Amino acid sequence: MNYYLMNFLSWWYLRTAYFHKRTCDLLKVAYTLMAWHLHPFCLLLLYFISISLLGFIALVLFEHAKPGSSTSLGNFDLFFMSVSALTSSSLASVNMEDMSNSQFWVLIFLMFVGGEAFLSAVTLLFQCLDFSALVPRPELPGVPRLPDTTDVENVGGAVTTTNVAMDDEGMTKLAMKCLANVALGFCMSVNLLGSLMVFAYFKVIPSARRILNQKGLNVVTFSIFTTVSSFANCGFFPNNENMVVFREDSGLLWMVIGQILVGNTLYPVCLTLVIWALMKCFPRKEHEYLWKKGHELGYSHLFPWRSTVYLTISAVGFTVVQLIMFGFLEWESVSGISFYRKFVAGLFQSVNARHAGEMAFDLSVFSPALLVVYIVM
Repeated sequence: MNYYLMNFLSWWYLRTAYFHKRTCDLLKVAYTLMAWHLHPFCLLLLYFISISLLGFIALVLFEHAKPGSSTSLGNFDLFFMSVSALTSSSLASVNMEDMSNSQFWVLIFLMFVGGEAFLSAVTLLFQCLDFSALVPRPELPGVPRLPDTTDVENVGGAVTTTNVAMDDEGMTKLAMKCLANVALGFCMSVNLLGSLMVFAYFKVIPSARRILNQKGLNVVTFSIFTTVSSFANCGFFPNNENMVVFREDSGLLWMVIGQILVGNTLYPVCLTLVIWALMKCFPRKEHEYLWKKGHELGYSHLFPWRSTVYLTISAVGFTVVQLIMFGFLEWESVSGISFYRKFVAGLFQSVNARHAGEMAFDLSVFSPALLVVYIVM
């Protein structure tokens, strides 16, 4: 018994050492490419192409017909859906209800990793990582190698070192790392809390849950799918009718409206508010730096506070204009629902014209004038 155990541990150690060596070699190659200043466009293009291909393969592997459905999804349609989900284009070439529950989870992953908020946060986080330790530094003969974080002083003919105080560059790196963690944490928190809220809504409201049961959709999958799609502004839903069938569920529409806004035009506003709250609750130098000079880090979603106020005013103003136009042109044509539900559904449609592209109404029956307003927005 001990003989076999020792052989297994020896084999496991060799395989682990081999994997560790290959991983280090891969990181060295990645650092070398970064050192060669590979254009960010090429890296982003490689990211989207590789993830799209992996998503397509996963969609093909997880394809199986639903009970009562004989529809077979073509490979080109699945590849189109993979690219569409990753790029948040809201374009579907198949009936969503023909896809399996496993394929919905693949789309959830694609929408999440392709969302602008998540992708920008991960990009910022990778910019903070230091890969220089993976590549050995050249050593000149006769020149001693000194630590990176020290200054050199010559005292009495002997070489001594003293710690270097954190300068502006060090504070910038610390603040950038803090910003990356804040952005990534905000993205994860919104998706988690949003999914729990949508799931709780379907558990509490029997009429909404009945719609999913009639379509054979899983409540957990639908809740996570809806939240990720709305936050990433992708506009996909597991059902064919989008949000038209939930037009009278005002509580659900309010949740999705919030998720759409914080994932798009109000994302910089929310990020600024989170930084302000961190500075007040946890006073640290990096939090104060982000509040005062965070817009100087080059992160495209963090603005000066004055620009953030202007962004909030413009986002609210454009939405109000669309809601007013909806009231003038289509209020009487929408019948069968109460004033409050009609208002919430109209607000939902107005928000989506500039963001996710989700629908609470059939746009084909809207007047051309209102469609022109949506196009402009």
